[in-house]
Amino acid sequence: VLLEMESERSMWIAKEKAYLETKQQLDICTDENSKLSEDLVKVRQELVQCRELLKTLEDKMILSVEHNTNEEKCCRENCEESEQLVEKGRNIDNENELCKQLQLISEERDSLLSKMKQMSLVINELEALKEVSNNKAS
Repeated sequence: VLLEMESERSMWIAKEKAYLETKQQLDICTDENSKLSEDLVKVRQELVQCRELLKTLEDKMILSVEHNTNEEKCCRENCEESEQLVEKGRNIDNENELCKQLQLISEERDSLLSKMKQMSLVINELEALKEVSNNKAS
């Protein structure tokens, strides 16, 4: 009976040792699980922050694209206005050149008209002299 009791006691000691080892492993696993849960919470918080940052960056990118589109449109309009002003300047230069040419032609015409009047006067005088000369000769 003593041997049986000793055997039973050894068995209980072995079971208690196994229980304590298992409990210790369970405590270690529980601690690891707790740490992993905390890490998971932190990672989820970081994920939320990353998503918020991503949303902010996407919004900024959209605004930047819209701003660039507006700048391109404005630049295009400014270029068109500049081209129109250059063309207008060319037209003004052409108009000025035409005005100068018209003025030169007008001056030349006036000079020719003046010479023509002088010649007409000379012709009229010559005809009058010719008539006087013809009257004297007759």
